[in-house]
Amino acid sequence: MYKHILVPVDLDGAYDWDYTLPTAIGLARAHGGKLHIMTVVPEFGMSIVGQFFPGGFEKEVATKILAALKERTKQAVPEDLAVQNIVSEGSVYESIIRMSKQTTADLIVIGAHRPELKDYLLGPNAARVVRHADCSVLVVRD
Repeated sequence: MYKHILVPVDLDGAYDWDYTLPTAIGLARAHGGKLHIMTVVPEFGMSIVGQFFPGGFEKEVATKILAALKERTKQAVPEDLAVQNIVSEGSVYESIIRMSKQTTADLIVIGAHRPELKDYLLGPNAARVVRHADCSVLVVRD
């Protein structure tokens, strides 16, 4: 049923590696699916912040983050599961939605923490993904 499972992770987020990814691994095993593990880096581009970084900085950062993602994935995912590692750039929820379409994901497994008051007013990334995704979304809560 779930052949392409998109799993957005925070490289430094223990929750994603301890709970979200293991949930996705279980679903991939049960359905014979492929994991698309992604992380998102902020877009520096034409913003005022971007002018303070040397040319080619974004590509260098993306390369280093992809290497770190591959290493973490290698440690966390059994070798017999098919995995694609993805580094995307931009806003978190827009990147997740875009990657879900590009990978033809039929399920997004995303972690979420208990909402704070500001989350009810602004909407966290997980809530935005749930509202805008074209596929099923499983939210793993702590």
